[in-house]
Amino acid sequence: MADESGEKGQQLLKAAREVAVPKGGPTASVHVHEVARVMGLKDPIRDEEVQADLRSMIQDLQEQGDVEGWSSTNGRFRLTSQGASKTGDE
Repeated sequence: MADESGEKGQQLLKAAREVAVPKGGPTASVHVHEVARVMGLKDPIRDEEVQADLRSMIQDLQEQGDVEGWSSTNGRFRLTSQGASKTGDE
């Protein structure tokens, strides 16, 4: 289970970077909806289970220092430099 969680977290980091880079760099602010689309997930606005899973992953990554600024109110967050470096896309 921990490996699956870590793998999903890595996918989320890569998807967030993919969304962020065109917006100004790997640490640009992204919306959870955009990240879900890149990950091939259902729309988190319409699917509460997807929303809960993504929220949990983002909160875990924030505790690890890989993302910051998570707001469940507006659904936005950004990668930290640490999180961006974990994507392997330097």
